[in-house]
Amino acid sequence: MYIQFSTSSEYKIYDYDLKNTANDDVSPSVATNLQKNILEKCIKSSQKIIEMLNIKDFGRLDFRVSDSGGVYFLEINSLLCLELGSSMYISSSFAGIKSEEDVISKILESSIKRYGLKNI
Repeated sequence: MYIQFSTSSEYKIYDYDLKNTANDDVSPSVATNLQKNILEKCIKSSQKIIEMLNIKDFGRLDFRVSDSGGVYFLEINSLLCLELGSSMYISSSFAGIKSEEDVISKILESSIKRYGLKNI
């Protein structure tokens, strides 16, 4: 996901205030214009991090990409907010999961399969 800041703040940090009180000052979107080599670096790093941390079912990894093409891992959110309109749904739509209901279904399907349960 890409955060576009509409404020002229010196530091472009998506902090508590921007996230919770001044959210009209940012526009989250999916970074669809990444160069192929940068996207591949992000995917490869994500796969390694997910495996190393034993992350299951869903999550979001945050990276920062420098102007020179450097890819820097920031954090992983393995317990994302599932409130309607949250960034999880924006990111999921990029992966082809179009509705909030489909996102929840995918999470449940993954968990059910992992634990060997029968579909409900």
